[in-house]
Amino acid sequence: MDGVKRNYRARSRLEVFYTGGCVRLSSDGTTLACACADEAKLVDVETGSIIRTFNGDTEPVTALTLSIDSRHLFVASRSLQLRCFSVEIGQQIRSFKGHRAPIADMAVDSTGALLATASADRSARVWDIDGGYCTHNFTGHSGVVLCCIFHPTQLLLATGGDDSQVRVWDLVSKTCVATLQAHFSAVTSLSISPDGWTLLSGGRDGVVIAWSLRDYKKIATIPVYEALEGVVAVPSALCNAPASVVCFATGGEKGITKLWRIDTGKCVFDTAPVEAGLPTTAGGIVELRAVPPGKNNPRGGLLAATQDCRLLFLKSSDKTAAGPASASAGGDSLISFDRQLIGNNDEVTDLRFLSPSTVSSSSSPSHIAVASNAEHIRVFDVASLSCQATLAGHTEAVLCLDTFRLKSGKTLLASGSKDNTVRVWLPLENENSTTQSGGEKCLAVGTGHVGAVSAVAFARRSGNFIVTGGSDKLLKVWDTSSLSLDGDGKSGEKRKVASLQAVAAVAAHMKDINAVAVAPNDSVVASASQDRTVKIWQLPSLVPVLTLKGHKRGVWSVAFSPVDKAVATASGDKTIKVWSLADGACLRTFEGHVASVLRVDFLSSGTQLLSAGGDGLLKLWNLRTTECVNTFDAHDDKVWALTLGGNSGEIAASGGADGGLVIWEDCTALDAEDAAKDQEVTLLHEQQLSNAMHSKNWKKAAGLAFEMKHPGRLLAVIRSAYQGGQEAGDGILRTVVADLDSEKLRQCLEYCREWNTNGRTCFAAQAILGAVLRQHSPAELVAIPAVAPLLEAIEAYTRRHFARTDRLLRSTFVVDYVLGAMNVLTPANDVDVLNGGAGLLSDGKSLKVGGNEKGSVTAMENGHATEAGHGGDDIDDFDLDNFSSEDEDEGAHGDDVGNVADIEEEEEIGVEEEEKEETEDEIVTRRAPKTRKITAAIVEKASRKEKDNGGKRSSRRISTKAEEATETVTTTTKKRKSSRK
Repeated sequence: MDGVKRNYRARSRLEVFYTGGCVRLSSDGTTLACACADEAKLVDVETGSIIRTFNGDTEPVTALTLSIDSRHLFVASRSLQLRCFSVEIGQQIRSFKGHRAPIADMAVDSTGALLATASADRSARVWDIDGGYCTHNFTGHSGVVLCCIFHPTQLLLATGGDDSQVRVWDLVSKTCVATLQAHFSAVTSLSISPDGWTLLSGGRDGVVIAWSLRDYKKIATIPVYEALEGVVAVPSALCNAPASVVCFATGGEKGITKLWRIDTGKCVFDTAPVEAGLPTTAGGIVELRAVPPGKNNPRGGLLAATQDCRLLFLKSSDKTAAGPASASAGGDSLISFDRQLIGNNDEVTDLRFLSPSTVSSSSSPSHIAVASNAEHIRVFDVASLSCQATLAGHTEAVLCLDTFRLKSGKTLLASGSKDNTVRVWLPLENENSTTQSGGEKCLAVGTGHVGAVSAVAFARRSGNFIVTGGSDKLLKVWDTSSLSLDGDGKSGEKRKVASLQAVAAVAAHMKDINAVAVAPNDSVVASASQDRTVKIWQLPSLVPVLTLKGHKRGVWSVAFSPVDKAVATASGDKTIKVWSLADGACLRTFEGHVASVLRVDFLSSGTQLLSAGGDGLLKLWNLRTTECVNTFDAHDDKVWALTLGGNSGEIAASGGADGGLVIWEDCTALDAEDAAKDQEVTLLHEQQLSNAMHSKNWKKAAGLAFEMKHPGRLLAVIRSAYQGGQEAGDGILRTVVADLDSEKLRQCLEYCREWNTNGRTCFAAQAILGAVLRQHSPAELVAIPAVAPLLEAIEAYTRRHFARTDRLLRSTFVVDYVLGAMNVLTPANDVDVLNGGAGLLSDGKSLKVGGNEKGSVTAMENGHATEAGHGGDDIDDFDLDNFSSEDEDEGAHGDDVGNVADIEEEEEIGVEEEEKEETEDEIVTRRAPKTRKITAAIVEKASRKEKDNGGKRSSRRISTKAEEATETVTTTTKKRKSSRK
């Protein structure tokens, strides 16, 4: 039994990058700039993958071009804004209003310094690229200016408009030096020969005119018999012509690229639609550009953009043509089809995997057939997602696909279309062929439906019949057993398309049939309809067997289990149901999509389901528990198509209304291996971190915590490091953060942001932030992606922390001020008072001033001060035990506050005069050291007493009591000074 799948990952995807309009190649031919609605996209030419997307301004892009060095991209839109982007970073450099009407074309001169714009306001302007200002404004056309081109060596600019005129402007004199009139319709394209002396102009009048730039006279007029959208001068070697002969290529409404010579005026080569990879209804060429010579294309080539958003690359051939030839006529090829990029698949309606005969059925498929909202089917290579073939035959949009692998290894493809027909193809008949046509690959066609064929299914076991259903509510069985897989007649003769015969038909439902599926044993077929029912029919007679009812909306998809007698259905009521074929009972109901479920299929030997819905999601379900195992999001719109490949869904593909194609691969085993490796590495790092912390190697421990992305461990390391001192902790953090790259610096700042919001961890945040700011320059920090929001969050909480610490610091100076104001207790000439004051502050003994007892301080009992003798020489004890905060239990002032008694006037005259000479500020400044020591002793004594009482003293309560003592001391001092006077 196959293992249960848990996860898929997108291996590759094909996105919309071109929706029509202008395209430009880089100077080296490796990248391509395309207009995509209101955006511009830069695409890799080799793989077709999007390199960069340049956001638009909600208005469609009308013109774009690349600078000579491909470092800048200029984009113009209908908003009249001309914007310049940096290709390297994808950012807009400057934006300005170019014209009063939309810009139709742009060109850059050979020096890369000037930009020309042609506008619908009947003017052409030249801009200085570096300065961003207009240098020339040319007016003279009487209509829209459609194209412009710089001369490669001269300071000349040529413009063409819908007034049938071609004008040549001199950039030095800023005047029109020539007006060339010979066309009878709009001039859509201009080109200059490699020698710089011949100007080619092509228009919708079906002619190409060659002009001499020496005398501005007409050299030749070459009729091309189609409205042209592109004219490109090509090297003479591409047409096997002498170097003196001017050659050019044209592309227009017929969708055919042709090569011409001016000397003869004849076409030397043309590409037929099938050789160009174009079905007959694909539309014409809207843009034709020259491809510069490259490693694989030494002669260069051509790029043609078509109306159906294809980008066709044509390369030069090594063959030599003796005369005019045509690819369709079997002549020698001067240019050949190289590859094509699909810029827009429109809506992907269905898709199926294909495998060539050289690949075993158990291997992963190599190709995928895609049906979009178009009349042709495209075959893509799964590895590169490059379009390998185009199957043309239907006349309207293809709605459904199905495949069957024959015993010979060949794969058959069946398709149903809005043209009411069903076709059978052999898409990979010649895997090595570069022919892109599908006409000779169509084996048979079946006609008989009177409405669009919306569902098709091959027989699972034999492949001898096809079942189809459509909007005509009919269910038909077609016989395919007599199909011939070999060509008829001689070699090179096209195969005749056979007609399929319907062997059974029945009016199956009351509304449109959305899906059909054949059982693995070919015994029954299931049809799902918009009438909310699923019916089971006996094969091949189409006798009704069972009707499954239970959905509340139309049923979009049906699939048989590969191992059980059960069928799964997906409905517009957002549910998936599994039914028993024995009695028609509903066995399981799966709910989880938020929009209609459009596709469902079994995988993992019938133990799981994979579904796709209108919500753009793919969901993986467990059949036994009905739980959603995983959800995959890769589409921006409805997912119409879903297919599985490999033995049991090892590879999957999805396509939707967004035009995207995504290839998924099962990564369950890879995820398990990665998880085991990660667990092993994590355990090793855990052990190393534990050893580093045990040995107090904080530097190594911090580095491991960073590598493990474990902020909790890093916080523990920082706290442990700072236990050894501030300097040691700072040194460790500076060493750790010095070698961090931008990604780890961002991670470090994220940790700081989280820690800084908590008072318990803010110290670690500030410590590591300080280390980062000291070790890394502002330029390095600014270069970190999205660093501004992180720094703003850190700054907000850092300001709060600094404000809190500042308030705490200022509150500690209140006690300093109080004791500084009590200058009578700290004589300036008595050093022994504070040096030997430990006994006073500890046991409350009397304070001696100059060896004499001078005054006293009595205890404040019950809040009232009592004087203890004004005439004595003793100063009573300053009762620190009574200098305490209010009792928290009783909520009142239970402790006594010391008061200063009257001080005797018997002061020595010398001391008194000395004190009078000093101001109060000088006295406070001189006594500040002694005051701080007394303050510390007071706080220590008060804290010790509070602890003895079982409480905790806060700095705010100490400050409050100190303020009360200050007020008392100030009042007593004022009274004493009054008595002295």
